[in-house]
Amino acid sequence: MHISGILVRTAPGRCRSTATLLDSFPGVEVDRFDETSGSIVVVQEIATREGQEESLRRIQRLPGVAFAELVCHFVDSGDAPVPLGESVPNDRSAAERSES
Repeated sequence: MHISGILVRTAPGRCRSTATLLDSFPGVEVDRFDETSGSIVVVQEIATREGQEESLRRIQRLPGVAFAELVCHFVDSGDAPVPLGESVPNDRSAAERSES
């Protein structure tokens, strides 16, 4: 899963309507927006890198969008998180660890 943070800038008068439109896109969630500056912060979750890139281009082409830029990108490999209080195993074998 590709999780992205995107900053979108619009004309201040179009901010709310653009935010509403973005919120309707699959995998896109508007985190917050500021009508005074025309700034919209979007979190996007898409299965593939290609899908992430195409969705960003789609946002960039929206009427009234001055720019939309990727500000962070994370790939979730699906590995289970390590519970609090447990250590993450390293690459050494159990025998090597017991000898140290």
